[in-house]
Amino acid sequence: MKKKKYIPYNYEGLNNNRIEELNANQLDNLLNSQKRYVYATKTIQAGSQMEVEVYPEFTRLPANVKREKHLAAQRDLNERNSRKACTRIINENFGPNDLWATFTYAPGKEPLDFEEAQGNISRYIKRLNYRRKKAGLPAVRYVYVTEWQEGGEDAEEIRCHHHIVMDGLLPMDEVESLWKLGCRNQVRRLDLDRHGLSGLGMYITKAPKGKKKWCASKGLRPPRERKNHSDFGPAAVKKMAQDKKEIAKRMERKYPGYWYEGGEVRCNPTNKLLYVYVQMRRKAQPGDYVTVCFDLLDGVRLPGSGRDIWQVQQLAQRSGRPWAQVRTGNRVAWLPAVSLVVVQI
Repeated sequence: MKKKKYIPYNYEGLNNNRIEELNANQLDNLLNSQKRYVYATKTIQAGSQMEVEVYPEFTRLPANVKREKHLAAQRDLNERNSRKACTRIINENFGPNDLWATFTYAPGKEPLDFEEAQGNISRYIKRLNYRRKKAGLPAVRYVYVTEWQEGGEDAEEIRCHHHIVMDGLLPMDEVESLWKLGCRNQVRRLDLDRHGLSGLGMYITKAPKGKKKWCASKGLRPPRERKNHSDFGPAAVKKMAQDKKEIAKRMERKYPGYWYEGGEVRCNPTNKLLYVYVQMRRKAQPGDYVTVCFDLLDGVRLPGSGRDIWQVQQLAQRSGRPWAQVRTGNRVAWLPAVSLVVVQI
């Protein structure tokens, strides 16, 4: 049987209204006008995080669904997709033993243009790799972002700095000392929350009034994407649009190995299309290494510091809730399973 060929289109940009923004009449009209489209379900797994996108696909685009041709809209879409790609790469490849550094320029040492700034960070990475080779370490794994901004109060002012996420095999003081162009720098261990490193990824790729480019070392693992046309059909999508509680209910049932972290249904009142976006987090299993999300402890006292890395020993049900026994060194604790964030070490 010949496989159907679906036509790509900007399903995120096309469905840019939140369901909650519609009044009752608009919502009824939209839901009653639903056609039996084929809905694709795409999952993107990166580290402990999983995103789920549910959207209609077509072998022939309807007249009211246009391919994006407007230059500004396409540029905005490309930028959003680039930020997502960078964030997912960081989530998939880095953990609490790794580093985030921000490097600045001292007065008089600022680069003349964006290309010179890119050359500066490239030479820094070469110095890192030279130091690592002497220490018997492999080449550094990294993702860096160069942020370049012109203007401000002084029309000739140039602001430039670099963010770099890298593995933590070199001591932090060495990592900082190898940057020779400024002294107001920061190097710190990565700190994961319930969304992994997504907050960091979105922060360092935030859209400035200027240029920004991210680059990654070779050999980093890509996020894992899967797509099918059977998980959620038109009836399920309509139910999720009618009742937000249905999103969590259906997603947790479909993906029992993940915690539901949030979701929304977006729509386009003109062409009546619906788009579901969901964020989920992998549940810890025995043998996994984890950090603890303090705002999910629900009053349970955690022995030790917040930066400890624990290993899950066993799972059990207590008062109808899942709990996990975790160990670090000679310390053992029982914690709510929902408070544990799976990490890579």
